Amino acid sequence: MHGLPLLHGLVPVRHSKFEYNSWNPKLQKCSMCAERLEVGLRPACVEACPTDTLMFGSKRELMEVARVRVYSHPEHYVHKVYGEYEVGGTGWLYLAAVPFEELGFRTDLGTTPYPEYTRNFSLRRTSGALRLPALLLGLNLLANHDEKE
Repeated sequence: MHGLPLLHGLVPVRHSKFEYNSWNPKLQKCSMCAERLEVGLRPACVEACPTDTLMFGSKRELMEVARVRVYSHPEHYVHKVYGEYEVGGTGWLYLAAVPFEELGFRTDLGTTPYPEYTRNFSLRRTSGALRLPALLLGLNLLANHDEKE
């Protein structure tokens, strides 16, 4: 448990922060500095990063920067942008000098977005939920129609 605050301070993919100075500390998710974004500023971590390691922007812009870095300096980077295709593409993109599996990244995620796995189930459930009220309404209309005659 003692390593938890340190671990969460070092692992950016978790996007969380630990309240060190509280008598009842909480581990909270990062809000991407929503209050800063509302006024047109970048998240504080991106603003403070002295090496442009952390960047913020649209995926298209960030993919362009990532590709330029990888292709311009192939000796510094693995020829892959992690997050470009994993599970359909993620909100975070990573470059590395060593294979991503050596850094603990999962490389077995595939390229299918996770919502695709549940889409058919959701559609069947929704269509089934719509059929029952329609059936009951139809039966009600038939019953009331017979009473009127």
